[in-house]
Amino acid sequence: MKKILQKTQSILFFLGYFSIITNLFANPILPYKKIDEVLKKTWDTTYPIEYKTIVKKDLLGKGIMVVKNKQKQLEYMYSFLLFIPRVSMVDGVKTEMEDGKEIIVKLIHNPSDTEKPYRIELGEFSEKYYQGNVVRWIK
Repeated sequence: MKKILQKTQSILFFLGYFSIITNLFANPILPYKKIDEVLKKTWDTTYPIEYKTIVKKDLLGKGIMVVKNKQKQLEYMYSFLLFIPRVSMVDGVKTEMEDGKEIIVKLIHNPSDTEKPYRIELGEFSEKYYQGNVVRWIK
């Protein structure tokens, strides 16, 4: 009986390990160097106005913040400072002004969300906001 229990535990361990590894390879965590295209695509599907430039990446200088969400799933947070030009409508034509505003953007990757793995949140980026949920940092 004890051997059967040990074999069952071993099999369950390997199945769990295999599913975690498969999930990681299916949804790779992109470094800051390769995330620009994902940010652009996610931004364009979320907001009607395009950002002009990425002023700064990795605002805290620590890398990608790994946090646990309310469902206890790991999410990966990238931080950016984007420049958004001021836009005005003249005779139904959208025109961009030279002035604008810099905003803080968080690109959040949730590998367990198969429909929409990336989303954008605007606002402050601080460890204090996610107090107790920060798991680690990835450089």
